[in-house]
Amino acid sequence: MGGKGIAQLEIILAFVIFVSSVMFALYFFNPAENTRAVDSSLIYAINEIEKEVNVKLESYDVKINKAVVPIENKAISIALGDKIELEKVSRVESFKTGNVLNSEINYESGIIYFDWTKEEEDFINVYLSDDFSSSGAVLEKPDVNEQFYKISSMNSRKLISEKKARELKNSYDANYENLRKKLNLQRTEFGFVLSFSLGENIEAKRDEQKEAEIFLKTLKKEILRTNGKREFGNLKVTIW
Repeated sequence: MGGKGIAQLEIILAFVIFVSSVMFALYFFNPAENTRAVDSSLIYAINEIEKEVNVKLESYDVKINKAVVPIENKAISIALGDKIELEKVSRVESFKTGNVLNSEINYESGIIYFDWTKEEEDFINVYLSDDFSSSGAVLEKPDVNEQFYKISSMNSRKLISEKKARELKNSYDANYENLRKKLNLQRTEFGFVLSFSLGENIEAKRDEQKEAEIFLKTLKKEILRTNGKREFGNLKVTIW
């Protein structure tokens, strides 16, 4: 093969090597692929964190028929229908004032007993969750009389539990690596902040987070506070 042929072969080989290098770079350093991988990791981290901090809240809006409730009644009983899970705790609130009324549960019969007098307004809210603390014993437990009340609506939804968020932060601070393993997040670092309406927050973060390239997402969430009240706040999850 003459010198001209060798030169042409070298050009062809150089071109092949160049194209291969470009394709290699595009395959391994494709920005679109990297973005999708980050988005996927962030969504996964959010889902795993929410699994740890979510709590189920059942709520019932109840109209009390004050006209037929005897004045001497110190409590009312409401039948919710089915058995109530043993880990559930009741919370009964006056709709207008937000006052918490002492309440107890008959788990087998699905009955809620709560203190009530004629001075109370005729609308109350009944909540069930395993996140509540007991409000106290009721004065009496009368038989159910369906003429005394009407359940106007029922709702079941998931909220973020402040109590569980604090427990997750404690686990994060105490043994971060074990928590990463539990959540199957060994391939990425993560942190989160749960912010409340008045500037209070629960923050779990690492020192090395300051130096890293951070990807984050903020979600507006309804939060069940440790005092039993509900409010909206923000859950921010970061990975790096």
